[in-house]
Amino acid sequence: MDRDRRDGSSGGNSKGRGDAGGRGRPGRYGWLFGLLAGAVFLGIGAARGELAAIWQKAVMICMECIGIG
Repeated sequence: MDRDRRDGSSGGNSKGRGDAGGRGRPGRYGWLFGLLAGAVFLGIGAARGELAAIWQKAVMICMECIGIG
C-alpha cells in the first residue's frame, strides 16, 4: 500500500476518469438532456398561463426603458 495515500482508496484507475466515482465528463450528447429539460419546463410554464404574465412584465419593462410608462 502506498504511504502517500491516506484516503483508503487503492488507486488502479486505468481509464483516466479521475476520482469522481467512475463518472467522467458528460458524454457527447450531455447537452441534449439540458435542452430537453428546458423545453419541457417551458411547455409546463406555457400550459399554466405563465407566458402571458411574463409577456406583460416584459412590455412594462420596455415601456419604462423607453420612457413611455
